[in-house]
Amino acid sequence: MLKLNAQEFRVLISPRPLVSRNGKFAVLGYKDDASNLVMIDGSMPDSRQKETALHEIIHDADEFLVESQVRSLGVRLYGHLAENGMLREGWFDDVVDGEATEAEINLVIDELDRMAAGMADMGSMPMMRKAARANAPAAIGVGDPPQTAGEPGTGAEPAGTIPPGKQPGAAGGGGDPHGQGAEDVSALKSALQAERSGRKAAEKEANTVKARLAALETANLSQAEKDAKRVKDLEAENAAIKAATTGTARRAAFTVAAVRDGVVDPEAAFILSDQNSLVVDEAGNVAGVAEALTALRTSRPYLFGRVAGSPGAAGARGTDAGAAGATQTAVTPEQAAMAAKLGAKLA
Repeated sequence: MLKLNAQEFRVLISPRPLVSRNGKFAVLGYKDDASNLVMIDGSMPDSRQKETALHEIIHDADEFLVESQVRSLGVRLYGHLAENGMLREGWFDDVVDGEATEAEINLVIDELDRMAAGMADMGSMPMMRKAARANAPAAIGVGDPPQTAGEPGTGAEPAGTIPPGKQPGAAGGGGDPHGQGAEDVSALKSALQAERSGRKAAEKEANTVKARLAALETANLSQAEKDAKRVKDLEAENAAIKAATTGTARRAAFTVAAVRDGVVDPEAAFILSDQNSLVVDEAGNVAGVAEALTALRTSRPYLFGRVAGSPGAAGARGTDAGAAGATQTAVTPEQAAMAAKLGAKLA
């Protein structure tokens, strides 16, 4: 059992070559997705059968590869794996389910007959593998019926060889009985060349379209990056403006209240105060100023002075009712200037 892309394929070995009844079309391996079947020509050497199994696996991996590409990949990949000892011993025996019955072989032969009848369309069938090539031990000559290895008295070559003088189109023997074998091969080559040319043109056009799409995506991405950077810059600018506005509002509200409370140096008092406790709402109103001044009066009382000559001022005599702890209520010119600078109005 061979598992391909979550499908389980039966792998059967045909004891005889897989060739159409008219002898014009032969394959080394056959894969049918409809019945989940892989059939391999068992008349080939063991190594060629294993290579054919790998060939069918490559077909399943990428059905858009042309036959020549799959053949090249299969031959070389199997060679590399085998020569470097990278194939597990007995792997082929494990995937083979047994020998194909005559009925199963005939079903495949029926399909090969249909293929032979429509050979002009053979390039569109990914499961087909043309066997007639010089380096394929199991190649079968076009027009040659299947032969049995070493039949007594027949002079037949061992299975998997092309008898001398019987290659397609060879003079004086074998081939198409009507002398059309060479013409068929020439027509197939022309069709294959046309298909390859069309494929190259399509690939070139596809690559051009991909390049254009990539350019458009790059342009759009660049614009998107510019927009994202602009948004980020605006957010940073807005945050800076908000921070500056918040700082100004805190300073102004604190200065006005500090002047009214008789703070000697409102600027120093603001710096020494807990500015984080001053909360600015969306309307610009500042909360927490009174609490900040109360805390500052406790921690740094020297910032709160008295007006000279007022009750309780330094050097004054007597026990006037407001002397003890009386704070400055008059605003000096310097304090008024400071408040005006910060945009605050003193009542």
